Amino acid sequence: MALIKIINGIIDKSGKILLMHRKKFNEFTFPGGKNNISEPDKEALQREVYEELGIIASLDYKIGRYDFKGYNNKKYLREVYKINIISGCPIIKERDLFSKIIWSYPRESLGLNLAPKIKEAIEDYIKIIS
Repeated sequence: MALIKIINGIIDKSGKILLMHRKKFNEFTFPGGKNNISEPDKEALQREVYEELGIIASLDYKIGRYDFKGYNNKKYLREVYKINIISGCPIIKERDLFSKIIWSYPRESLGLNLAPKIKEAIEDYIKIIS
């Protein structure tokens, strides 16, 4: 079974991180998604963030890599990066997938219903910024 790679980004503004509520699974996640064929991670994350939130972003540094089995029993690898907004104001552009965005302090975010391995990424981010 092939490994499915997902690239996500943590956006931190004034100490709060952006989370998106994904309708299908009733959970919060970071912006991001899958690479197109032969698309580098940096370009994939920038494209996904623009498609989902309408912002231009740059990658800062990698938070971590997280393996997990999805709800469909497929194997996934989630790579999470710290990203910075270059221009634009985040708004939900893909209303069929996401119901809202929230800004939450990282520690408070741990109590939310989070997508697989998002909690671990937030915990790793807290260690980095502490």
